[in-house]
Amino acid sequence: MSNPEKMVTVLITAYNEQENIEGAVKSALTQSHRPLEVLVVNDGSTDATGKIVKQIEDERIRLLDLERVGRIDALNKGIEASKGELIAILDADDRCLRKRVEKQHRRMVEDPEVGVVGGCYVRVDDIRNEKYIRCYPKQNEEIRREMSKYIPISHSCAMFRKRAVVDVGGYRDETKGLEDMDLWIRLAKHWKLANIPDPLVLRRIRNDSYWHSNFSQRARNWRLAKLNTRVVSELSLPFYLYIFSVARLSYTFLPTLLKRTVRRFFSRIEEHDLRERLGQDT
Repeated sequence: MSNPEKMVTVLITAYNEQENIEGAVKSALTQSHRPLEVLVVNDGSTDATGKIVKQIEDERIRLLDLERVGRIDALNKGIEASKGELIAILDADDRCLRKRVEKQHRRMVEDPEVGVVGGCYVRVDDIRNEKYIRCYPKQNEEIRREMSKYIPISHSCAMFRKRAVVDVGGYRDETKGLEDMDLWIRLAKHWKLANIPDPLVLRRIRNDSYWHSNFSQRARNWRLAKLNTRVVSELSLPFYLYIFSVARLSYTFLPTLLKRTVRRFFSRIEEHDLRERLGQDT
């Protein structure tokens, strides 16, 4: 275990997640790192989400019940209420692998210039019928450059310094649906970015998720292309990288197999068939 040990808050925001919330909370509670709190922000759920959390007996759990405020305000209120110096985001339908927090905590302690650290994740994609492990570039300069093409730090795998996020103004509503990318851009102006080369989270990609149910694929790619353009400008990246913002607009129309080929040849994303590595990091 890393020393000195910093308090980590695993922050879960949830709206009508009664089918998923218990699994998410319990996966956070099994983390090998101490000290730890699990803060669930119940964003005005009309189902049994809050009741289920209250029934889990563990003194490390805190429940923040809100009237419906929306995801971005729920995230900001969770950050404000958190006790941890470090905050690990977990979506309510995802699951932490056991050493996720320990590994990210170690990375943050080892390099105080890192403001946010992500990692690989097990991706169970119900939309494309794919199962694999996805890994992103590990080092700061690579991550910054790849931000001109896609989002190279998965939000539900991210751990960040509370003070760093507070200092840049937290999550912003005007980038709804891409609030993570907007935040990474602002953090990158002051902090280093990093990824750990190990699977940290099991993520399920589903049609009824917040992202897929609120934004069409074309709208998502249009909004992301605009942020990719911001990256090149605001992080002073090479001019030629603007081409990937334009290419993003045609990516929508590619068939699934071709999309995976494009990712393999034009990005630093690594994807491994689930059967190759699943179970090596639990």
